[in-house]
Amino acid sequence: TLDSIIRLRYRVSARPDLRSVAGLSAGAKQAANISNLYGTFGTIGLFSPVLNHRQLPKDSHVRIWIGAGNGDLFHYNVILYLKKLQHKHITHTLCPSIGGHTWINWRYYFTDYVQTIFLKH
Repeated sequence: TLDSIIRLRYRVSARPDLRSVAGLSAGAKQAANISNLYGTFGTIGLFSPVLNHRQLPKDSHVRIWIGAGNGDLFHYNVILYLKKLQHKHITHTLCPSIGGHTWINWRYYFTDYVQTIFLKH
């Protein structure tokens, strides 16, 4: 599996609370799918995500971090996704920004996300 390949090549923890997966745009959708498939990640980072209700985490203990600009093409989908997370009582953080589906925002999201998830440990 992908997980076993990563564990052979890199020093990674098996504890979900110390593992994270993230992606931007359509890659955010893939990160959400990978998290559901493997179930070994405690945090999922979604930057300007292209999502729908099928990417909701199966595990309610997973923390979701979402970065989205108010001018993003997929902003409306993010709002609907947030409502579904709230309804299912899934812990999540929204990092709103000004602007759209751009690298400037993604650099900001990545910096904030990494500091949020790794500085606590």
